[in-house]
Amino acid sequence: MTVNTIKVRSAASAFKIIERLTFGDKRDLIFRGHKHHSWTLQSTLRRHIGNSRGRSDTWVYGNMIAHFVAQLISIGIELPFGLVPVSSSYVRARLEFGRHYGVPSPVIDFSYSPFIAMFFAFNGVRPDRATSKEFFVLYCLNRSEE
Repeated sequence: MTVNTIKVRSAASAFKIIERLTFGDKRDLIFRGHKHHSWTLQSTLRRHIGNSRGRSDTWVYGNMIAHFVAQLISIGIELPFGLVPVSSSYVRARLEFGRHYGVPSPVIDFSYSPFIAMFFAFNGVRPDRATSKEFFVLYCLNRSEE
């Protein structure tokens, strides 16, 4: 896999590059945005627990999700359809549901939209407080490239 770094100095330049990437060749592109260039590309589970001290990630997040769901039920919140164990896909549904409420997950979100990724890269950024040493990151992966 080839990694290219493109640095831009303005939002207008970033939009031009995104247009070139997305409206060029037919590619299978996905995007992710980060507020700071020093952040590594890792899941929230890995960021929160680091090394799980010999326990598998499956065990750790399985217990977190089970606890989260039990707490919801204990306060009378009904689980949306798809989160009850009626199929093998309910584990992923629970992961995605929990992650939107702050439960760490082993999954890394990407989007087919570069604009959604840019939202996450720039959300909360205040231009009057930004320094010239701050860089925002937009990952673009071509899933069809080997």
